[in-house]
Amino acid sequence: MAARDDWLPAQHVTSLPPPPSNSYQISSKIKFELKDKKVEKKARKIIHDCKNFTSTHNIFHEKINMKELDYALENTDLNKTPGPDGIHGQMISNLGKNGKEILLDIFNNSWKTGKLPQDWETATIIPIKKLDKSADDPKNYRPISLTSICCKLMEKIIPRRLYLPP
Repeated sequence: MAARDDWLPAQHVTSLPPPPSNSYQISSKIKFELKDKKVEKKARKIIHDCKNFTSTHNIFHEKINMKELDYALENTDLNKTPGPDGIHGQMISNLGKNGKEILLDIFNNSWKTGKLPQDWETATIIPIKKLDKSADDPKNYRPISLTSICCKLMEKIIPRRLYLPP
């Protein structure tokens, strides 16, 4: 999935057109105030500078290891509904040593290149009706996102690696 250049973080949104009937399927472009565009431009520069920065810190050069994967497996609810890739958490937990090593190769390639596999960037969004609310009004639903279990595991590994001393 390509990076979204039309998304801008903002606190002050100007008037929006009414959403079309298929608004969940269309990417809308939101217009922001000038001061928010300045913040967005500054944030993009910081991110760009980070991408071009060559770190000498070991956590950026060491491969993700089996201990980190095992930690992520132990601390992730593997019974949740799978994401769009259809991979169940129990499938991952039952991988043998060779399967886990292949998964580590995928994680390490992603860590090295700074890019996620495309399937990890997608989610299936399901509307869930709020308790004691009418099913007739769309406002009475909350969205949940079903994401890839592999991405969830990677999301457990990276913060731990960044915040815990070796």
